[in-house]
Amino acid sequence: MVSREKFAAKLKRKPVPKDVKFSELQNYLIAVGYQLSNKGKSSGSRVKFIDKDMNIIMLHKSHGADPVKPKALAYVVEALYEHGVLESER
Repeated sequence: MVSREKFAAKLKRKPVPKDVKFSELQNYLIAVGYQLSNKGKSSGSRVKFIDKDMNIIMLHKSHGADPVKPKALAYVVEALYEHGVLESER
């Protein structure tokens, strides 16, 4: 298992990585304080992650071993910066 710091460094790469699996991202988000919530019975593959401050990250769950799409990962990374989970390097 990859450490949180290494995974955070991977997320900060430009351009966003194309090899991040949903399970890796899910484990990281849970480790930094988010809870996984399915949006309801008819949500299909849509999930949301909610932190203690009620910040929400909505995402489409990849099927099987497919990686998270770069556009979706960029959205997650931006949300993590906005929520104070990731800090920009100066």
